[in-house]
Amino acid sequence: MRAAEKKILANTKNVDVIVAFDKQTAEKHAERLKDEGILLHESSIDAEGIAVPFKEIVREMKGIPIMRNSAAIGSLAKILGMEWEILEEIFSKFIPRKTELNLQIARKCYDIVEKRFELEKLDQEILPVISGNEAIALGALEAGLDTYMLIR
Repeated sequence: MRAAEKKILANTKNVDVIVAFDKQTAEKHAERLKDEGILLHESSIDAEGIAVPFKEIVREMKGIPIMRNSAAIGSLAKILGMEWEILEEIFSKFIPRKTELNLQIARKCYDIVEKRFELEKLDQEILPVISGNEAIALGALEAGLDTYMLIR
């Protein structure tokens, strides 16, 4: 993941954030992390970075393993200074099944990070969160696409 206060204009090998659920992922991608980047990882992994017990929280809340993604998103949202209400809206829009349990798991991790770190809030406008498909479509429209035909 890459993030910036200004527009990102080109692809690069270096990343701002790595979320690792296992040691192999943390080690494999560590070299790509920028000096000021964030490694958010499962607390059972011995690694430098921000450790959160994703697996334990999901198990404790009777979730399924894929819900570790919600745990990571909740943690990352707080690290990046996102307001909880915005994250709730995103979950409701993009995770329609079992939204409530996913939200509870995300909230628990959001709160864990909040207790561990005091983060400076950026003074900037709130930008929309969109999917990759939506971003590509908006980019095509901005570039001048006025007709699109799908022929099957």
